[in-house]
Amino acid sequence: GGDEPRGPVGYSVSMFHFSFMLGMCYVGMQMTNWNEEFDRDKVDVGASSMWIKVVDSWVLALAFGWSMLAPKICAGRSFE
Repeated sequence: GGDEPRGPVGYSVSMFHFSFMLGMCYVGMQMTNWNEEFDRDKVDVGASSMWIKVVDSWVLALAFGWSMLAPKICAGRSFE
């Protein structure tokens, strides 16, 4: 198939996955309010805070989806 690597990559694959995992942990903790109980006296309340989290999650989901689909859609391009 076409899934075999064509040569060495210019970065550490394990470090990429580790840093991506840490980034996703950060987003997950941000989405759950850092696992704190809800309290109206907290700063993280209101519609603006909610929309920041919603837009943040959708932008990240779209960026990840594009990074998965781009090599298939733009098969003639080199992503090096």
